[in-house]
Amino acid sequence: MAPRVRTQETPARTTVEVRLLGHRLVLKGDGDHHKLQRLADYVQEKLAAVQSHASNKTNGQRLALVTALNIAEEFLHIQDEFEAFRAEIIARSQAILLEIDADAEATKVA
Repeated sequence: MAPRVRTQETPARTTVEVRLLGHRLVLKGDGDHHKLQRLADYVQEKLAAVQSHASNKTNGQRLALVTALNIAEEFLHIQDEFEAFRAEIIARSQAILLEIDADAEATKVA
């Protein structure tokens, strides 16, 4: 179930009102309301996934904490993948630069 939304935009700030776990939240940020809405939808999706595996006795605070930990784990995984990709790009770039330098030296000698 997507959070209910009410938006209000000003030139500098955007406000989006959402409901998560029955609580009204007013999100404020720069840019258009679509970004804030995407954030709220993402959190709602993750909350629903945790809630589907939780017992009926699990309270909202516990659901929110487990959801936050799941999102943090996902973030760290993506961050690790990004850093590995970045290191690979740097290594490949350096190898290409070395080849270019070697070719330039060979051209000077010839």
